Amino acid sequence: MSAGMPDDQKPAPRPFAERHAADEGWSLDTLAVHAGQEPDEATGSIAPPIYQTSTFAQDAVGEPRAGYEYARTHNPTRERLERAVAALEGARHGIAFASGSACTATISELAAPGEEIVACDDVYGGTFRYFDKVLRPRGVRVRFDDLASDPALVLSCLSPRTRLVWLETPTNPLLKLVDIAAIAEAVRGHAGAGGEAPLIVVDNTFASPAVQRPLEHGADIVFHSATKYLAGHSDTVNGVVVTDRDAVADRLRFLQNAMGGVPGPFDCFLVLRGLRTLALRTERHAVNGAAVARFLAGRDDVELVRYPGLADGPHAHPQAALAARQMRSGGGMVSFLPRAGGRHGRTALQRAEAICAATRLFTLAESLGSVESLIEMPAVMTHASVAGSPLEVPGALVRLSCGIEAAEDLIADMASGRLRVGVVGCGDVAHRRYLPALASLADRVEIVGCCDPNRDRAERAAEVARRSSPGASTGASTGPSIGASPSARAYDDLEDLLATARPDAMFNITPAPVHAKVSQACLDAGVHVYTEKPIAGTLADADRLIETARARDLHLLSAPGVAATRRIRWLAAIVASGRLGNLSLAVAHHADTGPATWREYTGDPEVFYGPGVGPVFDHGVYRLHAMTTLLGPVRRVQAMGAIGNPTRVVRAGPRSGETIAVTSPDHVLINMEFASGALGQLLASFGAAATLAPWLELHFRHGTISFAGESSDEHAPASIYLDDDSALGLEGWVHGLRPPPPEDEIGVVETGIVHFVACLRGEETPVLTAEHARHVLDITLKAYDSIRDGASHDTETTFEPPSFAAATPR
Repeated sequence: MSAGMPDDQKPAPRPFAERHAADEGWSLDTLAVHAGQEPDEATGSIAPPIYQTSTFAQDAVGEPRAGYEYARTHNPTRERLERAVAALEGARHGIAFASGSACTATISELAAPGEEIVACDDVYGGTFRYFDKVLRPRGVRVRFDDLASDPALVLSCLSPRTRLVWLETPTNPLLKLVDIAAIAEAVRGHAGAGGEAPLIVVDNTFASPAVQRPLEHGADIVFHSATKYLAGHSDTVNGVVVTDRDAVADRLRFLQNAMGGVPGPFDCFLVLRGLRTLALRTERHAVNGAAVARFLAGRDDVELVRYPGLADGPHAHPQAALAARQMRSGGGMVSFLPRAGGRHGRTALQRAEAICAATRLFTLAESLGSVESLIEMPAVMTHASVAGSPLEVPGALVRLSCGIEAAEDLIADMASGRLRVGVVGCGDVAHRRYLPALASLADRVEIVGCCDPNRDRAERAAEVARRSSPGASTGASTGPSIGASPSARAYDDLEDLLATARPDAMFNITPAPVHAKVSQACLDAGVHVYTEKPIAGTLADADRLIETARARDLHLLSAPGVAATRRIRWLAAIVASGRLGNLSLAVAHHADTGPATWREYTGDPEVFYGPGVGPVFDHGVYRLHAMTTLLGPVRRVQAMGAIGNPTRVVRAGPRSGETIAVTSPDHVLINMEFASGALGQLLASFGAAATLAPWLELHFRHGTISFAGESSDEHAPASIYLDDDSALGLEGWVHGLRPPPPEDEIGVVETGIVHFVACLRGEETPVLTAEHARHVLDITLKAYDSIRDGASHDTETTFEPPSFAAATPR
């Protein structure tokens, strides 16, 4: 109706401060978005402007415009924050400060020398420090008591000098709860300092107004480290005090200006921006906190879990009923104590340190209440100042601030963490392959130590000095320095490495003469073992290693060599492409050479392994690994023995007229059924002059691939046949069968490491272990013995491959 009026006759627009002022009837979720966030009066800007100024121009001497004269006293951006937090807490007054500690210091000024503060016995370390190191010397008495266990205890703590009753709920870091209403009822009738009832102060930082509003339960003053949940993004330091008491607000505003502990306008803006998502964030914090707490409560290696929302089970919060009455949710804070023990016999403190060092999503840092999850050990971080006092917290206590990530990812992070690994055998292979591969997987593994027991002390010392020096080369030829991992170091011997670094797993790449001894020492120390070498130099040693691993529930995995792994990958790519149809049968040939009395042979294993070792290392690992990679885990094994003669054709080749000659009469055929339903065969031949040309054949629906035992090109098959009997040879690769470019050694080793770590975490099932290989070998030998003894020409033995439970790295 006023559109046609002259401008001087139009009614003035209604101020945004009136049109968009917060309504007390709005829910907290709505208040969080709109309180203090009304559009700018000058421009209509939806985002509150930042008044980044130190002073203000005045209209005349002593006439500041709208009361603004100096930024320490008043600032429009700060006032928005103060109004917003007051609205969220249901208070009339808000006073902002430079930090939560500035709030503590300013509120404490309400207690004069000779007066007293009664506080709960679990508070933030900075609060205790201020009370103990600043207030006490000034004559303000501070008494700490367990106000959480029984609110009535506060009556025995009060005196005619009591000015303040100081509460945290939930407390930091033990997450005790204090019944605010019960404390208020007990305190109201007491004549404290000046004949007045003590003021009840509540640090609401751990909860936020989205979780609890202490004024509604009888508190007089509520304050926050707004750095935490209110801001919520770890990008500012700030504090806010709210109260309904006019006289208290006036005094705090005077102290705010007089002491000067005010926040900058940009920090106020950041908190205001964070408040808009406070309700949504705290909901997610609470969901994640509850999920992580339930996960920890279900573990038998956790001694104690404290979470206000945990209402049942052995770790139920003792004040869960109070939490349900006083809080909207359990919040996002969780504290727990790990239990001493585990495979390494670690103390609870050592386990706590390992957990804090291992997590990826939970960042090791002080603070809380932000979108990202944080982990810390209060005893040496946020609460170091209470050490040696009655408020000292358990040294192994771990405090979690659960962020807004996916709950399942946070749980997985707590369950796994990085695997602590050591490398024994730090020669050229280690520095060329293993150390670079491990360093490149820093998100999964942490190198905690290396040693090389096969070198003399002087040689090791020189190598350690070279590798550990700041300028050590990280090139492919020499590998990275031992210090590629911050916590890694070079150890002089294996015993020291195992006892000091306490690895979860050891990568054993030592030379053959010491290989079994090193693996045995690692298993005896409760450490998983990943080997690149033979399992052992003798069958007896192999059996001891496997039995130790089984008894201690440890993983003992043998890795195929780099060349074999490349070949297996190429074959897997062909199988996956389907160009030759389904793979239905894999046939591997294996021969052992050596004297007929190989079982009694006790020579130097570095010079001679003998047939009793070959199957453990070769067909027990390489060939079986190839088959399981292509066909899936072994489900059933059958061994059949037979006696041939030097001219017997054991198996026809892939095409008519091609034969495989066996120059030894002794051989065993092992039939396997795989989880995929496909079949496989291993042919083991024993004798001094046994020879078999092809070492692997793959039979597809539309063709066959055959590999020679030795090839100048580790990728190249001896032949590729199609159904029309045409030999493609190398030309076959132009039809899509060409192998990928050779991979670097580091990349090949990385794959094995990733699989090993995944097995330990329970994310994958070990396709092949030393125990699987030893079972297959055992069947081979039993069949072979039966044949040699003349008991049978068709001996059969079967077994079901063992299954392995997931290991727990920590």
